Amino acid sequence: MASSHRERVGVLKLFSEHIVVGRRDQEWGQAVTIIGVPKNSETSIDISEIRAQLRESLPNYALPKAIEIVEALPRNAMGKVLRRLV
Repeated sequence: MASSHRERVGVLKLFSEHIVVGRRDQEWGQAVTIIGVPKNSETSIDISEIRAQLRESLPNYALPKAIEIVEALPRNAMGKVLRRLV
């Protein structure tokens, strides 16, 4: 997902932090995946609602194939996200 697309995606404000990664995909080679940590662990996040909002602000090719909710992103001792582990 291009940075210009990330700026237009207000729905990502539901997350305290998130990363966008390319995951291997048999059909496309790589597929966009959003991995996010909810701002409030007590609030339920509706993936279908997130997808609907993303469709309003992104072109089809930039839509994520998957959206994953996690409790925390894995980090190294310096605090950098370990993308290879997500």
